[in-house]
Amino acid sequence: MTYLKGHIPWNKNVKGIHLSPQSEFKKGSSGFTGKHSEESKRRMSESRKGIPNWNSKIEKIDQICIQCKKPFKIWPARIRQEKGKLCSKDCKYKFLNGRIPWNKGIESKLKGDKHYNWQGGKTAKQYQIIHSFKYRQFRIKVFERDDYTCQICGYDKGGYLEVDHILPQSLFPELRYKMNNCRTLCQPCHKKTETYLNSHMRREDFLSVIS
Repeated sequence: MTYLKGHIPWNKNVKGIHLSPQSEFKKGSSGFTGKHSEESKRRMSESRKGIPNWNSKIEKIDQICIQCKKPFKIWPARIRQEKGKLCSKDCKYKFLNGRIPWNKGIESKLKGDKHYNWQGGKTAKQYQIIHSFKYRQFRIKVFERDDYTCQICGYDKGGYLEVDHILPQSLFPELRYKMNNCRTLCQPCHKKTETYLNSHMRREDFLSVIS
């Protein structure tokens, strides 16, 4: 609210109104300190006697779990919020296990200059490529071809698998999406390759391989 210059507040020079002299704050007091005295607690307790709680008449209702089909009790508010369809966390995990997300395999339209947080394209080109939808789909195809198994040591537990480009994609961008130029490696084996994070290599170093 904006006041004009010279406006006089309605409570200027007006002392606070109290129903009891005992409620007057002493000089230098900061007011309520957050701790009630025992007498104050007793009075508040007596004032609430005989008054029912606002939710004392609300009872849980019966609901059928959509996973195990067993009945269970739930508060009505949960149903109004379109929640409470599962009776336990175990049923929740079983219900979600194996379900395909609605956006799986669908490329997002909110990217680049169409995204709300677009900042002029300052992200590095290589970072954009390896996190793109096309590259993520390509990695899955390589993993599926190699049966999610490291082609050097045979590690097949997943989680640490990476796609290794035999001819580095930084030097041969035209071979980035070629299946015969890629293989599945675990992270330790990938780090042992000569091309891993090797910025000193040049395209001419691979002429014998290409020929």
